[in-house]
Amino acid sequence: LEFYSSIVVLTGSGLSARSGVPVDPELGKTGDWSALYPVHILALQAQPNDCHLALAEWEKRVLERRGQFTLLTHNTDGLHQRAGSQNVVELAGSMHRLRCDQCDWNEDKFWELPLPACPQCGAPTRPDINWFGHGTPGQAEWLAQRALRRCDLFLALAVTETTPRVVDFAHLARFAKARNVLVSLDHTAHLDEEFDQVHDVSAEDFI
Repeated sequence: LEFYSSIVVLTGSGLSARSGVPVDPELGKTGDWSALYPVHILALQAQPNDCHLALAEWEKRVLERRGQFTLLTHNTDGLHQRAGSQNVVELAGSMHRLRCDQCDWNEDKFWELPLPACPQCGAPTRPDINWFGHGTPGQAEWLAQRALRRCDLFLALAVTETTPRVVDFAHLARFAKARNVLVSLDHTAHLDEEFDQVHDVSAEDFI
């Protein structure tokens, strides 16, 4: 880590799986949040694993020497923040935050079914996640692109061929002349082409 001053790490669902949090992209696809509610409860009870804790420690070390560290994640369980990571960009939102699509009210909170009405406008609320066809929220996309355009190391950790935006992010990092490193047990030659170094190991073994 001492060789790099601006690090971007992208984490996929494999990290959450080690903490016992299932990740199913079909959850909430129909707008029936009853399928997500048990995962919401399970994620609140889960504990950050060694990978979450190690990434928080990496960030601390980089910031101590006045470097930059940005953690991009498709996970919506909040475990990175609970482990101590500070600069986290939630690409798919958070299952622990409710939002209103009518007036853009949002709030981090424990929720139960039926979902409450928006306290500002009375419209229906929903968990603030983007698993069912919505793109990356504008602010998260802007933060991700800004970090990648100035990074000198891009590490994709516990991602797969189907993880959204992996190739796009690798292209942005390569344009910034960063070193691209992939750590994955589920990857293809097509994905490997985007990276300077590929580690065919689990995230915990790599860290």
